[in-house]
Amino acid sequence: HDEFENVLNECRKLRNRVKIELGSVATGRLGGRLGPNSKSHGCLMTHETGRRLAEMIGLEHDLVPAELPIELRTYPKGSGMEWHKDDVLSNPPQIEVVFTVENLSDSCTEWVAPCGQR
Repeated sequence: HDEFENVLNECRKLRNRVKIELGSVATGRLGGRLGPNSKSHGCLMTHETGRRLAEMIGLEHDLVPAELPIELRTYPKGSGMEWHKDDVLSNPPQIEVVFTVENLSDSCTEWVAPCGQR
């Protein structure tokens, strides 16, 4: 619970620093990055988080956090992105985790499982 509060508070503080993303498939989306010294990075990019995520999705091995920045994305009212599949950019493929901290917009996220279940 304390970890979530730390992430939430840090993201709220950074809201006024996000900028319009140019060249994005999303319309009106704002974005920024959380550095490796941020509380959120320290909480989310741990081996324990990788172990727990692997367990949640039924993997037999732990996930290892990538050495990539955490992206902070904000969708103001009226912004959005069409449903799409992400391109595979690495071999082996990486798993992208989308963590909704707070949704104050009119947007929603839809996930479709490989079997077609929504």
